[in-house]
Amino acid sequence: MRRPCARKHGRTGAAAARTAALDRADAARKLRAAAQDQERTEQAVRLYRERFDSHGWTEHEAYPGIGDAVEALVSAGHRLAVVTAKYEDHARRIVEHLPFGHHFEDVIGATEDGRISHKPELIAEALRRLGLAADGISMIGDRRMDIEGARHHGMASVGVLWGFGGEAELSTAGADRLARAPHELPGLFAAAVS
Repeated sequence: MRRPCARKHGRTGAAAARTAALDRADAARKLRAAAQDQERTEQAVRLYRERFDSHGWTEHEAYPGIGDAVEALVSAGHRLAVVTAKYEDHARRIVEHLPFGHHFEDVIGATEDGRISHKPELIAEALRRLGLAADGISMIGDRRMDIEGARHHGMASVGVLWGFGGEAELSTAGADRLARAPHELPGLFAAAVS
């Protein structure tokens, strides 16, 4: 009776045994390398989180004009919240550190256990916490995930071009409107809601 490795390699006897031993050794080497890679990945994530927790969270700058745009939106009667894929406690610390952070009713972010991490889930959580239906609500975002999350819930969306995503990404994702600068947001937001 042939062994499985003999059929695989078309060999029998001693040649098959050598091939099987090489296959096992190769598999063991790959498993050790994967384990080391996993350990290095876990260490890198741990070090990143430690650094972010100690001072990395303070290393942010608001885009010029965004504070004025937030003030104008609030003055016009809009309720604001932050919905982000960052861990919620990290995002909350950042928003609270901003000079206009007090204008946001809530900060909704990813859970560390991964239970809530994708934009549609995060938006659903925001709607739940704020006691809102998606109808008449707009999402303002700089990446396709923001726009796609809004579309998932049937919400209007405004794509901003000063963030990480560009015009092509946001248009392809289906943004209802695009803002080239923060001072355009109040008008576009009002247009997207109406």
